[in-house]
Amino acid sequence: VKDRELNMLASRKLPLNGVGALTTTRSAAQALIYLALDDKNGRRSPAEVDTDQILAIEQEVNTYFESTKASEFNYTIDDSNLSFEEIAGMVASSCFCEPTRFGSKLRLNFEQPKEIPTLLFNHRNKVPKTEKRTQSFGLSKDYDGVEIEYTSPIDDARVTYVAPEDSPQNNLMKINTTGLRTVEQAKTRAWREWNKLYYQRVTCEFEGLDESNLLSRNDLILVSNNTKLTTQDGDVESVDGLTLSLSQNVIIESGSSIYLQMSDSTVDIIGCIAGTEDNQVVLSRAPLMPLVVDSDRYAKTTYEIINAGSETSSMFLLAEMSPQSKMTNSLKCVNYDARYYEKDHEFF
Repeated sequence: VKDRELNMLASRKLPLNGVGALTTTRSAAQALIYLALDDKNGRRSPAEVDTDQILAIEQEVNTYFESTKASEFNYTIDDSNLSFEEIAGMVASSCFCEPTRFGSKLRLNFEQPKEIPTLLFNHRNKVPKTEKRTQSFGLSKDYDGVEIEYTSPIDDARVTYVAPEDSPQNNLMKINTTGLRTVEQAKTRAWREWNKLYYQRVTCEFEGLDESNLLSRNDLILVSNNTKLTTQDGDVESVDGLTLSLSQNVIIESGSSIYLQMSDSTVDIIGCIAGTEDNQVVLSRAPLMPLVVDSDRYAKTTYEIINAGSETSSMFLLAEMSPQSKMTNSLKCVNYDARYYEKDHEFF
């Protein structure tokens, strides 16, 4: 038949972790694992699904929100025209996550407040003259609120919630969700979207070199403002104890820190003072990992000097990424602001 003939509530039973006994579950993680391994949907082998990581992220979501409701997915997929990528996105978004691929393995990436960037981009790993920054002074498209549609857990009707509640509702950003059947999930999602509209002020676009392939959407990254002449960034040339010799001369102020790209896709933030040479800094402690400075290495340790009080000015969330050439990707980012998540614990 072409049209749905029956609506009813059902309890979903899935093989536990994709291979175990049939278990009644509302878990978004279990739904994603099952779909990925299903021979008609994801068609992936167990080696291509990072089950342990997906389950660990689900637990991280539950711990952060202090409720298992945050990781629920309540929906029956009945559209045969949806791709696995679309279904995976629907499932992951219900628990505030993004599906990602690390190598050949499917994983989850949880969007939450962060302090440590994943990657550092400066003039050494951007394509020259590709960076553009745009500042805005109002809300995108003059939206005055966010309206989210979800399924009521009381009578299964499609209902809406508007954030903020006192919005004039003349020009709402409308979001239709799939799989949301709790008030807590819906309200938290609505406020996240509204806060992003309200606090997003800077858009940054550039072409990044091939290390950008390590990123996924909503990753926190550090982006030097190379549209200005005063940015202090480059490579670490040599290490002598706690003294670093840098590729550029730097001016160190009181309270300055150096942000160093580590080889494990993290950024180490260390306080520093000026060294004896114009291109030297002395660290307050040793880096968490050895720095890459050998001349035969393809990618040396990159850095950026950040002065006290401007720590968040270079922090961005990755919004979009698309291949630009064999070795580069086009990245579109928005400024990071911890206030995006200020309502996260109000409804759970």
